[in-house]
Amino acid sequence: MIERYFRLLRWGALGIAGYHALGALGVLVHDGASPTRHAVFVGICLVGAWALRARPRWLLPAAACLVVQQTLSHGGRAWRWWSAQHRIDGASIVLLVALYVGLWLLGRERGRARETAGPTAP
Repeated sequence: MIERYFRLLRWGALGIAGYHALGALGVLVHDGASPTRHAVFVGICLVGAWALRARPRWLLPAAACLVVQQTLSHGGRAWRWWSAQHRIDGASIVLLVALYVGLWLLGRERGRARETAGPTAP
């Protein structure tokens, strides 16, 4: 069951990579981000999609760092939109919910792996 959620998150990461690829190519209407910033996030999203499939050991701390960065970026923007204009930034809310769910799933999977491995030898 948990694999379905990881698959959905992978597809989301690929979709976001596509969005950022359009931004890197200058196709998007100006959204305040430079083409270079968009290109960086294409790479981050593609690595993220691969990592959600392979789930290397470093993924949990890397995902935690991304969650913090995106909370400051998208969370701050969502707060500014709401406080200044009473607008809801739906894309940022969906992104943040997906990131927090993904982080929770990774932590849950790591915890289960430790439970099944049993105690470690001293």
